[in-house]
Amino acid sequence: MRKIIKLLLIVLIILIVGVAVFAVSIYMKYSSVETQNIQPELLHTKVLDMGRKTLGTSIALDYQIKCPWNKKPAISEVFPGKGAHEIGKPEYLRDKTRWGYNVWNVMYKIQPYLTGDIPEGKIELEFTPDINGIADKITLKIPSFVSTALADGKDQLTLAAKVNEDEEMQKGRSSYIWLIVVAVVMALLLIYWFIIRKPRDKELIIQPWVFALGSLKELNDDFHSGKLNTVKCISSLTYIVKDYLEDRFSIHAPRQTTEEFLRNMESGNSPLNNLDRNFLQEFMTSADMVKFAKYDTSNNEVESAINRAEELINGTIPDESTNDIGKI
Repeated sequence: MRKIIKLLLIVLIILIVGVAVFAVSIYMKYSSVETQNIQPELLHTKVLDMGRKTLGTSIALDYQIKCPWNKKPAISEVFPGKGAHEIGKPEYLRDKTRWGYNVWNVMYKIQPYLTGDIPEGKIELEFTPDINGIADKITLKIPSFVSTALADGKDQLTLAAKVNEDEEMQKGRSSYIWLIVVAVVMALLLIYWFIIRKPRDKELIIQPWVFALGSLKELNDDFHSGKLNTVKCISSLTYIVKDYLEDRFSIHAPRQTTEEFLRNMESGNSPLNNLDRNFLQEFMTSADMVKFAKYDTSNNEVESAINRAEELINGTIPDESTNDIGKI
């Protein structure tokens, strides 16, 4: 669970750093765009609905305009050629967003109300003001065309002047912001992997018999070196044996008295054989007399108790071949 939380925190930090880098980059670029005061630019003009045009039909004009981030189309004044007029309202649709600018589609509809040659017209397009409060304007051309009468339905609409399309449209620069975010993420991952991350050592599981035998050896050494007297040695020995049996056979009895503990060991489901139960009975009873009744005992008796406890532990080590270890 801690590993998952740690991983989530790292991902959250990476996301926060990525968002911060993105926000700073956008702010710096926007400030740069405002300072440079880049002018809007016509990229492409497209005439839609190029089929036959008669009275009552319309021509759709689509102007593709490149605008810096701080500007966008705002107001239009349409001046069609004589014999035509604007229908509907202009539409301003943002088509693409690139690094430092947007590409807008500005669309109009022109409808003839006279037949014959309809001369060229124009559109004055005004943009939102820049940082200095000045609004840029550009002039868009409305191409001339020929309008036919309703009775002459077979004639094709021909444009008197072809729309001058810019063949070398400026390609929008790739969005570098994602490259910046990816680079930051990769850098943080490398820092985490090679610097922060430390391989976790596998938890070492000490089996109860290994721990108990080690405790017996340490107890025996302390007793022979004089660090422990007979009373303290017997007292420690009882805790070692009792803790071992509790851990080895999953007997949770931290508050049981010696009598209650021995009663569990002597039950019909006892994991100990008769010899071990008899030793445990005698040993625990004698230990209580030593601890509480200040019963005097010799060094030989203490050594014999330690050796017998070691035999009990060795005799109850599970056999891995029979999968007896599962009882732990």
